Amino acid sequence: MKIRFRSWILSSIAMVFIVFAIALSVQANRYASYTEVEPNNTCATAQDLTSAASPLQVTGYKTQPYGDAVDFFKFYGTPGTQVHVSLAADFSKPTPLTSLLVGAFTSACPGSYADLGYVGSWDNTTPVQLDFTVPSDGIFIVAADACCDLNFTGSGTIEGAYVLSVTGAQSRPPTPAPIDSTPAGRTYGQWAAAWWQWALGVPDNKHKAESGLQRVIPLKDPDGRACSEHQIGDVWFLAGTWVGDVTRTCTIPAGKSLFFPLINNAYFAFLGDPPEQRTEEYARDQARCTQDATISVLIDGLEVRTPTAYFTGVSGSQSPLFNVQMPLGIAQGGPGNIFESLGYKIKQIPEWFLSPSAEQGYYLFFDPLPAGSHTIAWTASGCTSGATQHVIYNLNVLEVQ
Repeated sequence: MKIRFRSWILSSIAMVFIVFAIALSVQANRYASYTEVEPNNTCATAQDLTSAASPLQVTGYKTQPYGDAVDFFKFYGTPGTQVHVSLAADFSKPTPLTSLLVGAFTSACPGSYADLGYVGSWDNTTPVQLDFTVPSDGIFIVAADACCDLNFTGSGTIEGAYVLSVTGAQSRPPTPAPIDSTPAGRTYGQWAAAWWQWALGVPDNKHKAESGLQRVIPLKDPDGRACSEHQIGDVWFLAGTWVGDVTRTCTIPAGKSLFFPLINNAYFAFLGDPPEQRTEEYARDQARCTQDATISVLIDGLEVRTPTAYFTGVSGSQSPLFNVQMPLGIAQGGPGNIFESLGYKIKQIPEWFLSPSAEQGYYLFFDPLPAGSHTIAWTASGCTSGATQHVIYNLNVLEVQ
């Protein structure tokens, strides 16, 4: 009985430790984990963690002696919401940080002043904790330092390992290139003209699918089958829809920027049109948006802010006049084009050439998305009377081997 009793006691103690270990593991798994990456020793060079979402922890090591031994981290949150930050010495490492100081800064990085607040302590056995409100631009920067370097310059000789915990951070929504910029060497207006040349330059016909000859322009693509048509260069075009609501699945190589319309309008003159219908003034007037637009865009569930700011009219980035060379029609031995599919003949559109052409609308340009699965969805109405768009792209971004 005695041996059994002792065995039972040992077994119970072992179970306690196992349960404790499991509890610690569960606690650790509550947090997304990140590791400090140098150089991040100034507010301006803060490690970018704006894609990270709370609850999260960053493990780091404040190095010394005699250097800029402050570690800065940049986060994103919903403006006006609360953030809670905790800085603790990491006692799982041989050299835990011996004193603690945490500060928070706006994106302006106002010198040595932690304008969102700071908390410090010489006692490293208890974490220091700081609460503040996310600024209006959504960006906040957190500094992990040692007490009591209130200028956050890294002065002193204190070093050691720490754990920084943050609640209230969110993954930052992808940000389009500014409307007044020249992403990939072109203005938004120039990309819009190039987009129309691409969209109408893809063959289109009414062949049966089983013939193997069927071609569909991207605007009529029901499921993503035309996604890779005529994609050239480092910018990948996505398309709106002329066939009602669509959900498309598309695989694209990593490293490709994205450009696509949210809702737009265009005018295409034919070479045989009366001269008064082939002037710049006439073309632009026919292509202009006659109504305000209402637009919502989500990328991986995150809302793109103010999509109506990305306009290719006079108030944004006006597109140039442009020409479109469509493929030869089936009647001429070619693969067909969208205007032939709509019933036009080459005698109506000489050489299948559209000139001059004009457009106006709302577009977005994004730098390349990370490899993996992404969803882009947009809903739009307006620009012209009765116009609507509802498009979902399920993208698979593949690393090129």
